[in-house]
Amino acid sequence: MSRTHDAFAAYVRRSSDRRLELTVGSRPALRVLLGRAAHAYRPAVLRGVRGELAFELRDTRGRRHPWTLELRPEGARARPGHANPDPLLVIRLSVADLVRIGAGELGPGKALLTGRLDVVGDFAIAAKLGAMFGRSGPF
Repeated sequence: MSRTHDAFAAYVRRSSDRRLELTVGSRPALRVLLGRAAHAYRPAVLRGVRGELAFELRDTRGRRHPWTLELRPEGARARPGHANPDPLLVIRLSVADLVRIGAGELGPGKALLTGRLDVVGDFAIAAKLGAMFGRSGPF
């Protein structure tokens, strides 16, 4: 891991949900975080599948922040807003937990098992999420 990643992970570890929302939960910061996920996407894992991952993010005040990750054989692209009516997966979690997962401070499997993360849709694709983004294990 790099010093930058270690410093970011330490910041995330020390921060409350609200603090993460205010500092890393803005639209530009989420664009960077989800843009990094899009950059890490490995299309060979899905063998030519096209579709969208719909992120239904929520903050501590109950506001929703929808984001979409468009998956294509040539790569992925993140954009703010709702996915098409039939996404491959709908991923529901808090803004803070998305940041924690991105920083490596919360494992997606733990988030799923503790109810902090909900995944709805094609479970064959859900099982490949980790491999799709370069992680070992299903999440």
